[in-house]
Amino acid sequence: MLLANNRGAALGEPVDETGGSSSGLSSPPESLEILSVSDSRVIATGQSQTFEETAETPDGRHAYVTVKFPILDDHRKIIAVGGVSTDVTELHNARADLERKEHVLRNLIEIQEQEKQLLCGEFHDGLIQYAVGAKMMLESLPRDVLPAACGEMIDTVIGCLARGIDDGRRVIRGIRPAELDDLGLDAAIQTLIGDLEGAGIDVEATIGPMPDNTPPAFQVTVYRIVQEAFSNVRRHSGSPRACFELRRVGDAVEIRLEDFGNGGDTKRDDRQGFGITGMQERARLVGGECRVEFRPGRGTMVTARLPVPVGDDAAGDVAPPPLVPEEIR
Repeated sequence: MLLANNRGAALGEPVDETGGSSSGLSSPPESLEILSVSDSRVIATGQSQTFEETAETPDGRHAYVTVKFPILDDHRKIIAVGGVSTDVTELHNARADLERKEHVLRNLIEIQEQEKQLLCGEFHDGLIQYAVGAKMMLESLPRDVLPAACGEMIDTVIGCLARGIDDGRRVIRGIRPAELDDLGLDAAIQTLIGDLEGAGIDVEATIGPMPDNTPPAFQVTVYRIVQEAFSNVRRHSGSPRACFELRRVGDAVEIRLEDFGNGGDTKRDDRQGFGITGMQERARLVGGECRVEFRPGRGTMVTARLPVPVGDDAAGDVAPPPLVPEEIR
């Protein structure tokens, strides 16, 4: 390093060559390898390059975004490599902290889904089965040997049990649909469409086939986003119909849901509520995005694009974006 300003000089130590005269700076060995690789790229291409680099300084390891460029002589021959570095250590550390928190959040979501699956299994195989058994026993009672008043009471109890069984199954489907675990994403989405149509909303649906190797955790993400979007249509839109599309496009799954209702109640300040935030956060955690467009008087549009991870192990491990955008490298 032949020349550096005060901040740059902190990256190296004076080189003592002749009787104590310092003709330059030498970086620590662990930093030299990183710097030499980026220098070599500039020399090889003859073009400016942008890099992410790390270097050891007296106060610890620092991260930099560096723009390096060739320095030419009068004959346009490269004689040195210049560079301008911006210390992004705080940003680097903040991103690392965010990655750790997102990893914890992904694990918590996965644990919640497992707990929902366990609870729904217990309710379905336990409480609801007992209620179904009690209802069948009451229905099998011989009415001709019972007083009329008892028959009426039994019919009332059977009706209560039937409503309880239906409500229990509906709650289970809302918490963790059996179709998602037993038959897969397509069947679970079809159930959601059926529920929406059962609420009096006509759904025009286009569903493309999903690949067989789609990781289960990713399928849950897709399902939860669609589930919340449908719930918003049913509860808030007042729309008589909706258009829904789910398809695989390249290496991503795209979701599109459009309703033709009120487009959000402008008198209420909850349009960006927990449901919408949850959809957006789920999409972000898998490296995708979810957008909600409110169009007062014309309806609401929900779009999401979710990159499909490869294999089960990649379901929650999405590489963070670089500090240096690819287009300026």
